[in-house]
Amino acid sequence: MDLYAKLSSNMEAIVDLFNSRMEQMERNIQEQQTSKPSQPNLETLTREFYDFKQLIWKSVAMLKNQMELMLISLDRHEMSSRRKVLLLHGIPENTDEDAKTLVTKVFTEQLKMTSDCITNISVVHRLGFGQTKARPILVRFMSYAIRSQVWKSKTLLKGTQVTMSEFLTKSRYDTFKAARAHFGIKNCWTSDGKIVILLSNKTRRKIEQMSEFRLLSTQYPTKEINTKAAAAPMKSARGALAFTRRQVARRDM
Repeated sequence: MDLYAKLSSNMEAIVDLFNSRMEQMERNIQEQQTSKPSQPNLETLTREFYDFKQLIWKSVAMLKNQMELMLISLDRHEMSSRRKVLLLHGIPENTDEDAKTLVTKVFTEQLKMTSDCITNISVVHRLGFGQTKARPILVRFMSYAIRSQVWKSKTLLKGTQVTMSEFLTKSRYDTFKAARAHFGIKNCWTSDGKIVILLSNKTRRKIEQMSEFRLLSTQYPTKEINTKAAAAPMKSARGALAFTRRQVARRDM
């Protein structure tokens, strides 16, 4: 079931839930009106309160799920608009610079791109406002094929001060950072706006949302394993240092 089908299905479920509950309440009221009037007892009031409470919490959960689906839809739409964009990091910034000239130099000298790639660039500018360090340069291409060609050549920047990244949305960037912190920098990268994770069983998973990362991090607690592995050499080093201190102390006696 696609995203829009889920949105429609959830909304229909919410409407059906309210309709069924309201119809039940109307039947109860009609039965009370036709029967002999009596004061509702505490047991009846308690039951009706908990029924109403359950209805509200179930409705809130469904509306929360609906909101999450809408946010996913907006995120995918925003990521689609960035499909032809790449970011260049680490290029020194000057007040009187020509950003396109800087990008052209990197593309031709370091990435060995042809003139077809340069003419395919539609927009070039620094991203954000003045900062203490050089701001990334946003490069938008007219053709996705050319953009992909440049992206695949990013390994040629290895060993230089310049790096390249995809223009992720805020939520995807936060997910990417969390994935790298948990699974390791070398085991996480992006491809077409999706976060690719190399798991401990050597399989790859593509995710888009933080909820997907949380599920994976629970299934593969790599961070805890790495932490324990890193703690072992530290303990060994501390033991060696303590042994050396004891040897020095004995020699001085």
